[in-house]
Amino acid sequence: AINAAKALGATVHFPSGVYLINSTAGPDSKNNGLVIPYSSADGTSNRVKLVGDGASTVLKAGNSNMIVVRWSDSHCEMDGFSIDGNGQTTVWALAVVPESMTQTSTLVFQLYNLFRNLYLANCDEGIVLRCGPEVGGADSGCWYNDFSASSIYYCKRGIWLMDCPVGSSGVNRNYFHQIRIGQETNTGVQIDDGATNVFTEIHTEGVVTGTSPNANPTGFYIKQTGASGSNNDSNKFFGCMQEACTVSLNNANAYSEFYGCEWSYPYSMVLTQNPSILIGSSGYTPQFAPGFVWQNNSQVGGIPNLTIWPSFKIR
Repeated sequence: AINAAKALGATVHFPSGVYLINSTAGPDSKNNGLVIPYSSADGTSNRVKLVGDGASTVLKAGNSNMIVVRWSDSHCEMDGFSIDGNGQTTVWALAVVPESMTQTSTLVFQLYNLFRNLYLANCDEGIVLRCGPEVGGADSGCWYNDFSASSIYYCKRGIWLMDCPVGSSGVNRNYFHQIRIGQETNTGVQIDDGATNVFTEIHTEGVVTGTSPNANPTGFYIKQTGASGSNNDSNKFFGCMQEACTVSLNNANAYSEFYGCEWSYPYSMVLTQNPSILIGSSGYTPQFAPGFVWQNNSQVGGIPNLTIWPSFKIR
């Protein structure tokens, strides 16, 4: 049905029900459930849209070490599904990745896909993104994908921007809106390799479980540089909220930006690099602005947390 719809640029409707997705061996280390194969990066080729009836349309993993939905094309849509790990191990719910994550000879693109109203549960990984290889000086891309209005729970890690091939551009300029991550979770959002992504109203709660994938359960984890060799600069977080997380933020990139975010209290932050901006947060959190210095988890430039900042005018 998916192949036929893709040839026509049509929609596949999954009525309410439980669908057991058995896997087949893929060309890399993961087995595949449903696959949306790559066609082209342009927006004029025929594309497919998968539509479920919301949480009552459930795709269940039938095997371990599988990707339940492997999304390898561009300009497609997925709306209204549950994906359940079903007690299997090392399951990824939704992966926006190439059909092969190990091939090095062909440019592939995962661009401008839309994902809405998803309920991802009981998996090792909720949402995974990774770009393809650099070939002949040109980049494959995993850019401008949009994820919104979704819940990720009882997954070890909610959103993972994976390390990408050496020389590639990384996972850049993707958008995540109104996503709740938590309960028996080890890591909310982890950026190993990606820059200029935007996270709006991401709520992580109950990130307190286990020592994998990270020794300390962490709400947001941002590394300095990915395996691609690119720095993870200018990822932006707006109105994000955290509650009951062992570590609220682990930031190693000096160009991360946080605006109006609510952090866990009592909070714990690991800052190997101070963010360029951390401002307008809750009263329990230090308020960063350019030129101010982090001090002892309690003050900025000697100014107490609850001090009201003066107004700034731009002329």
